[in-house]
Amino acid sequence: TILSTEDLNDLNKSIKKNHIIVHAVLEKDWIIHAFNIFGKEWAQGFEGRTTSVHEVDSKYMNHATEVWLFKKSVYVVAPGEQLIIEIRNSDMVIMFKSFFEIIKDTHQAVDINRLIRSLIKVP
Repeated sequence: TILSTEDLNDLNKSIKKNHIIVHAVLEKDWIIHAFNIFGKEWAQGFEGRTTSVHEVDSKYMNHATEVWLFKKSVYVVAPGEQLIIEIRNSDMVIMFKSFFEIIKDTHQAVDINRLIRSLIKVP
């Protein structure tokens, strides 16, 4: 991997410290898989990072890439390959945002923070 667990922990802490609102669409049960790989310290850093999470069946989301949406840009990230594609075309940004709205409208939100707390046994 390119980013170490320590790097991921720093990213999670920075997101929380700067009060960045994160909505995530994740593969179903991804958090359990990630917990088994990265461990308790990572989970403690990830807990509280996202404000809403929608899970999608793995037949649609079984890949090692991420999409980061911002107000006027989209970043498609392949961390294992050190590849980031930046998109600033307004129509393409709107298209990505529409995809996420479709997911939010058609998939139930899950309380990922409660699940993380149960994995790390925090009351």
